[in-house]
Amino acid sequence: MLLLVLLFGIRLKKKSIFWGRAAAGCLIGLGYAGFLGHGGFAYIVQFLGISVFCFWIYDISFVDALYCSSCAYATQHMAYAFYQMVFRPAVGTPIYSLQYAISFVLVAGLIYVFVVRRLQLLHRIWTV
Repeated sequence: MLLLVLLFGIRLKKKSIFWGRAAAGCLIGLGYAGFLGHGGFAYIVQFLGISVFCFWIYDISFVDALYCSSCAYATQHMAYAFYQMVFRPAVGTPIYSLQYAISFVLVAGLIYVFVVRRLQLLHRIWTV
């Protein structure tokens, strides 16, 4: 989801020291995600963490950060669902495979082109 937030925020106005903030935020996010595991509480904490990450690196309101993280979460979910439907992995197959990477890139690219970029162009929102 961190990659999706960076992809969806390409045209957002960035805060000072953007790349330093982004790198630090990614390290922090990956660090705490490793300890959370799976389940409802973990997903809520991850969603809020991604929202804070968006707010920290982009010059946007917290409501916009919640929207950006919602888009990232939904896109990640769609990519995983696409992977499950198309490739039907066997039980025990590692999730991080070439097929999942292809699914992720395909779905993220389509969502960016047909939803995120179109919203930016039509509504002139999130421009630098």
